[in-house]
Amino acid sequence: MKKTIAVQNPQFLFADQGRNFNGYNLAFFKKYVSVIYLSKPWHIFRYRKRLKTLGVEPDRYQFVYTLRSLNHHADVLLGFDGEPYHAHSAPPKGFQGVKIWHVMDYTSHTSRAAKILEDANVNYLMGYTRHDLFCDFFKKHYAAFEGKVIDVPFGYREQFQKIIPFDQRDKRCVAIGAVNPVNDPLCRPGELHDYIHFYPTIQWTHQIRRGIVEQEQAFKSHVKSLLPNYPETKDGKLDHVQELNRYQLFVNDEGLLNFPPARTYEGMACGSVMVASDSPIYRHLGLIPDHHYIAFKQNDLHDFYQKIVAISGQPDRLKKIAAHAAEWIPQFSHTAIADRLYQQIQNLTP
Repeated sequence: MKKTIAVQNPQFLFADQGRNFNGYNLAFFKKYVSVIYLSKPWHIFRYRKRLKTLGVEPDRYQFVYTLRSLNHHADVLLGFDGEPYHAHSAPPKGFQGVKIWHVMDYTSHTSRAAKILEDANVNYLMGYTRHDLFCDFFKKHYAAFEGKVIDVPFGYREQFQKIIPFDQRDKRCVAIGAVNPVNDPLCRPGELHDYIHFYPTIQWTHQIRRGIVEQEQAFKSHVKSLLPNYPETKDGKLDHVQELNRYQLFVNDEGLLNFPPARTYEGMACGSVMVASDSPIYRHLGLIPDHHYIAFKQNDLHDFYQKIVAISGQPDRLKKIAAHAAEWIPQFSHTAIADRLYQQIQNLTP
């Protein structure tokens, strides 16, 4: 018997969907959710208005406002927005079905968030990969959820497509993304306490990205850096579809939390060849080093650059890798990820 799925206070509906890295949540919501649980009943008016803006008929959903009604109408309750320490994202203890909560980047108020999820008897967590396998920081603070993480990769939005033929592109490797310090002064005091104390000697969340910034002039013949230079941490004006189509290669950096960033899927969807570390997180996705992407030693900037230089002299090999990646990537469209998440949920037990 198919489980009936509810979503709690789906704040993600109000995001800019053209820039929503987690756009599978909207795809999942449209296709598989039938119940919306609102902790504040008067919010129904803004939700109905927003649904119409998104081209979704509000009347196809059952809106519920009490745990009694939620327990009557739903078998599964999802929280997609992370930050369970905020009232609208806190999981309810009284729901008797399966509770599944997304942890997002899990660096903010980590100990507090983990305790809230444990105390509410959340059954499973969603993450960008199997964090319980690949992230030491997660393993420490979310030990209670070992073996209970559902991997929901970022995937890619439909606008990420191959537009420029591979042979017409700049042969360099483009570097795009945010470069943040671990102790980010833009965060509230105490917000990153656990994160900072877990990495006391590391300055940057993405060390390869920061290394490319520092070596920009030395690398410029083979690497095009579009990375920000601190105190700038990101460039919100970049057209990522355009830039990823402009270059034959792009560099990826899984960062300290060790999960495949959104660029993994976006870059390949645009037909660019990924250059990333030889890491289990990519094998977990089904990627084979030097078959689907160019692999270098983890956190080894020198090896990264040497691999870029070497592949520049092997155009036929590079085209083969691009072709293998093009065959692999469709399974990570947001719609495909939503479909896979639904099947995983249907197979779960409390």
